[in-house]
Amino acid sequence: MAFDQDQNWAIALAADRILVEARGAFTEACLAAHFDELARHVADQHERGCVRALVDLRGARVQPPAVIGLIHRRANELYRDGDRVALITPTSLLKVQLRRILPPDRFGIFVSPGAANHFLDRAGENAMAMGW
Repeated sequence: MAFDQDQNWAIALAADRILVEARGAFTEACLAAHFDELARHVADQHERGCVRALVDLRGARVQPPAVIGLIHRRANELYRDGDRVALITPTSLLKVQLRRILPPDRFGIFVSPGAANHFLDRAGENAMAMGW
């Protein structure tokens, strides 16, 4: 994925999922703009059914509490029952931050891309039940 010089994230569309890649630390304004753009893609996917999204955070840093709060709010507004979002994290601390705020029925948090893709391909199981 290609990043613009002043952006910390990139979005691409694949045949069956939305791909997001993030890097660095986010400000609340930057993250709000990202969620606004992402919301358009999610709405398009919702017109056809459930959303599958792979969010690669391996280039991201541990985020400040205000940013984590914004992720919590916007992610829970954006995705609905039946959607599945797999997040790949670079650190255990970021994984713990995200696990505390995102429901495991829609959001799986992983350190391995293979496990993240497996979660997206498996309907009806949450990440905690799968042992990740």
